Amino acid sequence: CHRCLGLYMGFWFGLIVWPQLKTFSCLLARKPRLLLIFFVPSLADLVFDGNLWSRFTTGLVAGFPVALFVGMAFQQWKYRERIQ
Repeated sequence: CHRCLGLYMGFWFGLIVWPQLKTFSCLLARKPRLLLIFFVPSLADLVFDGNLWSRFTTGLVAGFPVALFVGMAFQQWKYRERIQ
């Protein structure tokens, strides 16, 4: 579906862009509830009958910040391996 494609593309785009957004990454890492802001556009699709592009866009926006947490987990794993 278009939303799933948007989620996947948003995730990969997020992996590329997040390292350049260090201040915003730190803010989301300290306050993970702010992550919910990225899912607000998806509510519009529930209320209104969205088309293909709106579903793709909401998936893209929702998948983008998930890359931050995956990237942080990978960094912690990499750091842990260096210590041991």
